Amino acid sequence: MRLIRVKTPGRHSGVFAEDEATDTQLKVQIDHVSIDRWINYIAPSYTWGEVQKRRIMVEDGGETYELEIRENLYEALVAISPVYPVLWADAICINHNDIEEKGQQIQQMWRIYHNASYVAAWLE
Repeated sequence: MRLIRVKTPGRHSGVFAEDEATDTQLKVQIDHVSIDRWINYIAPSYTWGEVQKRRIMVEDGGETYELEIRENLYEALVAISPVYPVLWADAICINHNDIEEKGQQIQQMWRIYHNASYVAAWLE
C-alpha cells in the first residue's frame, strides 16, 4: 500500500498558510508500506465528480511526476497535513493507469479505511 507525506514547506508552522496555498505547488512523497503494518495515518473521504483540478508534484522512489487531483482533495491535503502528516488518498495512492493494481487496491479499500487512525469526511 502507498501512503503520502506532504512535503511543500511554508513560512509558518503548518505546510503553508491559507493565502500561500494558491501560489505554491503541493509536493507529496509516496511511501510504500505493508498493509499489515500498523501505521498512524488519516484517510480523507472526499467527493468525486467533474470539478476543477489542481496539479501536484509526486515523488515516488526515484521518480518525480505531476498528477492532477480534484480541488477538494487538494484543499483537504493542505488543511489536514500540518496536523496529520501521513495520509492515504485513493486518487494519489492507487495507480489508476494499472487496471490490475487498481482492481486489487479497490478490493482492499475497506481495510485501508478500517486501519486508518482517522477517517475524515471532506465536503465542499
